[in-house]
Amino acid sequence: MTQEEWLSLSEASALLGVHPSTLRRWSDQGEIESTRTSGGHRRFTRGAVEQYLRGQQLPERAEPAPKGQITPSTTTDMSQAWRDSFPAEHREAVRHLGQRLLGLMLQYLTRQNEDERFLQESRAIGRRYGAEIAKAGLAMLQVVEAFLYFRSQFTDMALALPAFPRPGDEAESRRLHGRVDRFMNEVLLGTIEGWELGTGGRVLTLG
Repeated sequence: MTQEEWLSLSEASALLGVHPSTLRRWSDQGEIESTRTSGGHRRFTRGAVEQYLRGQQLPERAEPAPKGQITPSTTTDMSQAWRDSFPAEHREAVRHLGQRLLGLMLQYLTRQNEDERFLQESRAIGRRYGAEIAKAGLAMLQVVEAFLYFRSQFTDMALALPAFPRPGDEAESRRLHGRVDRFMNEVLLGTIEGWELGTGGRVLTLG
């Protein structure tokens, strides 16, 4: 394997919002790049998976995703109003950052260990968000409003994951809620940092 990050079947299917059997069939048909470990387990590159998250339509013959499960169109619909507040030249960058952030959060939540690299990367993406917001001339109030909106949406998506514990497993549920909070806190801190750097510390106001 190369230095590129590889995902398991469950991680890749969660990131794409499809059932593992769907992704397994796509792999067998050569529709998405994959390889096998010496033990016969499938592995997918993050880059191959993210081609779908960058707006590519999923094949029509895929089984419908379970109710509440994540699909690329969910991300697109969710962020449309937010992107429309940006000048046209900034919208593509904002769309890509949102998809990247969602994919990163899903990988962080489905891993068993507390890998600090995911938190560091979420903060870095937040900085890029902040820089784009500053370039668009949006005020800090709009930054916070947008963050609260996306935090709510991303949390709802995480709760809909098949891997998320169902009611009754209270200890595990608290642990994962805590991970969502840590992840999104890093995004907020990074966004503020990026906005401050982009505005030079100037206070922008609405109107």
